[in-house]
Amino acid sequence: MEQAKRRRFTRRSLAVLACLLAAPAAALAQTGSIAGEVTDETGGVLPGVTVEATSPALIEGVRSTVTDGAGLYEIEALRPGTYSVTFRLPGFNTFVREGIELTSGFTANVGGLMSVGAIEETVTVSGASPIIDVQNVVTQENLSREQLDVLPTGRTYWGYASLTVGMTSNIAGGGQDVGGSMGDAWGHVEIHGSSAQDGVVAWDGMSFNNNITDGGGSSKQFFMNQVAIQEIVVSTSNMDAETPFGGVGINAIPKDGGNQFSYYVNVSGTNGDLMADNVGPDMVDRGVNPLAKNKKIWDYGVGVGGPLVRDRIWFYTAHRWWGAQNYQAATNFNLTPHTPFYTPDPERPTWTDFYNQDNSLRLTVQATERHKFTASQNFQTNCACHFWTQYGVADADAAVDYTYFPINLTQTTWTFPASNRLLFEAGGSFLRNLTSPRRQETVRPTDVAHMIFSPFVNY
Repeated sequence: MEQAKRRRFTRRSLAVLACLLAAPAAALAQTGSIAGEVTDETGGVLPGVTVEATSPALIEGVRSTVTDGAGLYEIEALRPGTYSVTFRLPGFNTFVREGIELTSGFTANVGGLMSVGAIEETVTVSGASPIIDVQNVVTQENLSREQLDVLPTGRTYWGYASLTVGMTSNIAGGGQDVGGSMGDAWGHVEIHGSSAQDGVVAWDGMSFNNNITDGGGSSKQFFMNQVAIQEIVVSTSNMDAETPFGGVGINAIPKDGGNQFSYYVNVSGTNGDLMADNVGPDMVDRGVNPLAKNKKIWDYGVGVGGPLVRDRIWFYTAHRWWGAQNYQAATNFNLTPHTPFYTPDPERPTWTDFYNQDNSLRLTVQATERHKFTASQNFQTNCACHFWTQYGVADADAAVDYTYFPINLTQTTWTFPASNRLLFEAGGSFLRNLTSPRRQETVRPTDVAHMIFSPFVNY
């Protein structure tokens, strides 16, 4: 019977992205571009200038191109990071622009101004990173790793909504998320009245869900391991032709390793002792339990990355354990279990238990000068335990534990910048998702679930 349930609830997702010809345009949203015009001191355009973009974010170390007859250039498919751009032309002084902060889906406008030089000289300009994208019209928010870690959002989907103008969240059971108190749960986000299914969530540019985890037929129970993420891109309008919807697009940009070994550690948590309440006698009379508050919130993670072969093979492995337990305001345990009657226990409010665990590994391989491959694997377990109590199920024994295991997300990508105006990119993604709902261990075959209908509505 258990195996039958597991097969019945099997959910899979398979997506393959075809090769893209960019001429010239930004690649998939997990990368950015650097483009601009190179001129001399008189304003005349300079064709044939060698332009090199270097960054620790590039496994190959440097990407180069040459300006065309109009003095224009573009370097595409660049991973987010800090870049330095160098312009070289015989008979002219070398010109360098440093500190270019590049984010996903952003085209940095970096121009070069070169002067005639009789001797070897380099002119360096730093601290002038472009902040306006003059080539793309997409409306998006780029949330960096530092922002996600510092801002009090709990690093959840609902946190993305609180950081984006016009976006709202709809959490399963109508719960309210205050600084990440709900944790990751079923639900969806909306922008400017969009529908629940009008959107997509992607990992490294490839979708794994229609719009967060709304529990619908096309929904997949997979939550993001923040330890493995470098940046979150939240797109809200004017997306490109690859995006066939008008709602919210969320894309997680995973971390790559590097030529230097590095680590990341995050430990945070709390309980109800640090939480105030504003439940007065009038609310108590309507059935609100003043003991309803956070039971426990935790988020522990560690990541390690570095080179397996310098400038050729990088790795990054990320491990995270996180979750939230919350007492409910309108439901209580039953003082008279295993009977036809429900007697609420005012000292024992029911509580939800939503927890997650994810272990992942990502490899980045520079096979040749222009051919780059990535491969990643996530192993995840999560549970929407004690579900339905947040909807107003009076008897805690009527709750259900929706345990999802195993959850495997497998991805591969290939990138080949053939020329300044031709980019080939392909990838594949596969999500395996199994679940088996379980009733509470205290439930007997003869028990009957109780529902409460009161003036207080938990929506």
